[in-house]
Amino acid sequence: DDQSIYRFRGATIENILSFEKQYPASKVVRLEQNYRSTQSILNAANAVIARNTGRKGKKLWTSNGPGAPITIYEASDESAEASFVANRIISESKGKNFKDFAILYRTNAQSNTLEYALKRNAIPYRVIGGTRFFDRAEIKDMLSYLCVIHNRSDELRLRRIINVPARGLGAKAVEAAERMAAAEGKGLYHVISDPYSYGPLEKAATKFMRFTVLIEELAMLLENGMALPEFYDEVMARTGYVEMLENKGTEESKTKLENIRELKSSILAYVQNSESPTLAGFLEEVALYTDLEEFNDSDDAVVMMTMHSAKGLEFPHVFL
Repeated sequence: DDQSIYRFRGATIENILSFEKQYPASKVVRLEQNYRSTQSILNAANAVIARNTGRKGKKLWTSNGPGAPITIYEASDESAEASFVANRIISESKGKNFKDFAILYRTNAQSNTLEYALKRNAIPYRVIGGTRFFDRAEIKDMLSYLCVIHNRSDELRLRRIINVPARGLGAKAVEAAERMAAAEGKGLYHVISDPYSYGPLEKAATKFMRFTVLIEELAMLLENGMALPEFYDEVMARTGYVEMLENKGTEESKTKLENIRELKSSILAYVQNSESPTLAGFLEEVALYTDLEEFNDSDDAVVMMTMHSAKGLEFPHVFL
């Protein structure tokens, strides 16, 4: 009853609180014994939950003994927090039995900084019930914009974003441009940045031009010295990606919005740790980390998941 997590389905704690008034002859039986946790964990849970208003009240206890005390660490920011977690895992694990460690967070967007810290320290990990940060579609979209701005010849990523958000450049228009490029032995971006020179592209020419002008204007911001974090803000806004997600207004789109904004923290971390930060340098760092992920699918890996996904599971070491 202390976990009113199904409110979106109409569940409400009032159903429990008012039950005895509606049924005066009923008897309340409190299920207070816990068979899995240690008493130090339960004491902490009791102390936190006791501050909730409007509850029946329970005193959880166990016969498992007190167990190890809880360590509370207050970090200056999310990067310091992630570094603390990684360093503790290294010191406690001595390079093995990583599967004994779990990192739990409230939302999946919080995994980004933690993943970064684990990668930097060559700690294998698995994300359960979610997708690795850089594998998420919206993150790939934003990185594709950055890659194309940096290198117009990156045709794989150019194709990914040319109509994301939708700008009326359907598959047929893009295929026509690709045929023109192949016929002349030129890059796709070269063709779509000069669409009026190609008859078959006439109908979509204005839309191709709008897209390439957007890319060029964003590139000019960097050339004129705009800092990477502010530049990323401009990319999110000018591409229409934020507006697209805000207009959808779904829970999924809100999560995606959190994620693309969280990518900025990766950029900030890179800027803080680099003597001369550049877009190319950031993209190289991302490429390095995503390559390292290929080697992290070992069974002996730190487990990362939301608190909701962790229900019923047990680990010797848990970071919350």
